[in-house]
Amino acid sequence: MKTATRRKNLEAASIGAISLVSASAAHASLTTTDVSALDLTISTNTDGGTIYFDLDRSGSAPYAGFVAGAVSGYDYSIHPDGSFNGKPTVSATGSHSVQNNKFSSGALIGAEGTWGTSAVLDSGTVGGPWNGTNGEGYLGLRMSAGGSDYQYGWALLDYEDGAGQISLKSFGYESVLNQSIGAGAGISAIPEPGNMSMLAALLSGSVLLRSRRRMVRQDSHEV
Repeated sequence: MKTATRRKNLEAASIGAISLVSASAAHASLTTTDVSALDLTISTNTDGGTIYFDLDRSGSAPYAGFVAGAVSGYDYSIHPDGSFNGKPTVSATGSHSVQNNKFSSGALIGAEGTWGTSAVLDSGTVGGPWNGTNGEGYLGLRMSAGGSDYQYGWALLDYEDGAGQISLKSFGYESVLNQSIGAGAGISAIPEPGNMSMLAALLSGSVLLRSRRRMVRQDSHEV
């Protein structure tokens, strides 16, 4: 009876390890870029510079935004708007768009809501979703894939209204067409940690399977 119980426990653990690997693989459609180490911060005044970034990393400098000088093929830019006393505005290129909202971590970004070619995050006197705020939040992004097809993404911004600056920390998108994405989804699945998690799951499953084989051999000897 004890041998049968131990066998069932090992089988359940093996299934759990395999499920963990499958769950990791399910996030393969998410592409994220962490640029926090680049210190992409600009001053929110009329000459504070511009941050350019390429959401799908297809441009000439795919991993970086630049405080000065646009990069070829960039998708979005963050810059102070002289019409609103230098408050931050995000502009999209081509058929891409941005949603003028401040999303919290995990909030769904998709077809719902109003999308436009630019978003005034904080207009000062008129207001805005980021008006008077300090700290991090997510911006909703949408890339056109042609026709009525889109890919949705997010950008993690740190807006310090009191200090008069805004920073780009990371960004990501869902490669599956027309599928909503959770704000911040995939940021923990940067290649190195993701690979390590999958490797740990595989190793765990391998150890469990070896233990199960040993138990089966012991059972056969007992018989």
